Amino acid sequence: MVFQCSNCGYCCTSLTSQIGLTLGDLHRMSVAVGKSPLMLYKEEVIGLFPFGDVESNTLYDVDLGINLACKHWKNKRCTIYPSRPFNCRLFPHWIYSVAPKKDLPTIFDKEMVSYKHHIDEFHEDERPIYQQYRKQLEEIFLKESEISDKLLSELNMRWTIDLSKVSPSFFALIGAAPMHPKRKELEKIKHCIALIEQRDFSTEFENLQEKMKVFSFATADEINKTETILKQAQRSDKK
Repeated sequence: MVFQCSNCGYCCTSLTSQIGLTLGDLHRMSVAVGKSPLMLYKEEVIGLFPFGDVESNTLYDVDLGINLACKHWKNKRCTIYPSRPFNCRLFPHWIYSVAPKKDLPTIFDKEMVSYKHHIDEFHEDERPIYQQYRKQLEEIFLKESEISDKLLSELNMRWTIDLSKVSPSFFALIGAAPMHPKRKELEKIKHCIALIEQRDFSTEFENLQEKMKVFSFATADEINKTETILKQAQRSDKK
């Protein structure tokens, strides 16, 4: 059975979800709600956030992302669903496209109700559907990521936080604390966010939205057409 979200909201609200944005995502979100990127930043819908390095427990890359819990998540629904970011579209489909079934229980948190219920129903013959969907989205995603890398770097809106150097006392305290690894990760993310929020980035976001005007990004309708393969499979499951 192809995955269908049950609207548990975990990935939309948990701080550890770390939902990154391309500038195309930001553009489509801006169009959907009728607000400029600068206004979305001032209203704390989006901003600069820490993204953990999978190969290090001290490094966090600061990048453009959603402020969690997502303010577009209301009444157990995404209010900008047709214009949702690539990260939201691809999760958990990209995992099903590559991860062995035996590894799925360790990948998803127990709070992820939608995914936990689906693991037992996942079949290998569904994997090509996820792979095709991911491939279609990746073509657009990679193009937009290249633009994002260029502009965000030009405006110094990307950098790396090394907690062991920036906050050695905090890092040592967290490292020695008798708490679950997920809780430690959450505390480190919160600490990084506090460090980032010591600065105001209104000027950077104002400059960013001006630079974005010269680029043409895919529309929400264009991207939604790639979901045909998933919708067909989901309709087939219901029969």
